[in-house]
Amino acid sequence: MAKEEETIIDGLTTIGLTKYQAMVYIALVALGEGTAYVIAEKSAVPRAKVYETLDALVEKGFITKITSEKGALYRALSPVETITTALDEISAKMTDVLAKLNTLTTRKQDGTTEPVVTIFNNINAMINMVRKSDVTDVWLNPLAKMGRKVRELCQELDLKLHVISSEIPVVFLIGERDAFFIKETNGSQVMLKFAKGIIQQMFTLVAATRKINGKTPSLESKVRILGESAIIDVEDKLKVNIPDYDPLAEPVLFWGRIERCSGAFHLSTPFNLFLTTKRLIIQTDDERLFARAIKFVQHIQVEEKEVKIVFRKVGGKEELTLSSIVYSKIVANLLQILSK
Repeated sequence: MAKEEETIIDGLTTIGLTKYQAMVYIALVALGEGTAYVIAEKSAVPRAKVYETLDALVEKGFITKITSEKGALYRALSPVETITTALDEISAKMTDVLAKLNTLTTRKQDGTTEPVVTIFNNINAMINMVRKSDVTDVWLNPLAKMGRKVRELCQELDLKLHVISSEIPVVFLIGERDAFFIKETNGSQVMLKFAKGIIQQMFTLVAATRKINGKTPSLESKVRILGESAIIDVEDKLKVNIPDYDPLAEPVLFWGRIERCSGAFHLSTPFNLFLTTKRLIIQTDDERLFARAIKFVQHIQVEEKEVKIVFRKVGGKEELTLSSIVYSKIVANLLQILSK
């Protein structure tokens, strides 16, 4: 076997072919097409093994099988297409593996089950990750090179597609739990996945801050639109337990899942936390409620993973501690703005 052929075989086995499969594929690329008998002679693969090897290559997408009057003929597909596809699949798998390893690393470091931000740079991995998520709305700059794939995904998953304009090609994919931001730079795409809806809360906080400061965003403001999307249907969650709740008079500025709380209200399992313009509301999965008026907030102390809130009440005060690795600073900052 020539040294050049050995090098090719080593490369093909690296992308998942066995040695026999690599030898058969090389022979068929040289032949163009041929019968199993001719391929066995050309590749030096034992005739007893050549049929199962050919079937495996057909299944992997490296060759095609053609039925003719002479019997079964096999034809090699373009090496450029087959190798590129194989590399894309490997890259997608490795990107997924990297994301899972990052999750394990983050879990070890701070106890979370998912990194706050995961970065992807393989289009197939991006699409697969989005397909498995809970995305409901998509904002797309028409200039984005992956616009066609995004449109196909929207049609496949019945997602709402909105067209936006921006200086650089970007794509936003927003869901209640996950959010994705895809940016194109120098012809390549990079996607950031934000865990636990943190990007929605950022947009909501910005929109809420503008409203509080008397700077109501215009209809053209993308922040306003994204801010509203971030809390879509949240009012319905409150109406179930608060019959007289009026979303127009008391809009929701923040909604997130908090890990636990202690003090005035104790919960050791995750729950919904809402901040409206007037109240802090805790809603458990079994529909229990705890609410306090924000005007009675006396003191706020924020730590890395906790927000400690002191409320004034008749005859003294009461404390509430909220524990959230992702949202503690966001909640604290918004409470500071609302309680001023």
